[in-house]
Amino acid sequence: MNEKLDALVLVKNAVTNWVQITTHGSRYTCETKMLDGVECFKFKNRWHSVNDYVGPNTEELIEENGKLISRLFKKK
Repeated sequence: MNEKLDALVLVKNAVTNWVQITTHGSRYTCETKMLDGVECFKFKNRWHSVNDYVGPNTEELIEENGKLISRLFKKK
């Protein structure tokens, strides 16, 4: 994990392991994975903690009992 970005996580998809971020007016879809017990996303070949970039309106897509559910992201 590296220096802080000027970015915000808009959506976290826990089903297919990606996040959508926005930075400087553009949107990007980035892969996610666990690194040393921390969920991270890869942007411009660098890994960043998802929790460091979550806003109050960030949504996450999860699967519960075979159904896809969209809800507000809960920091862990």
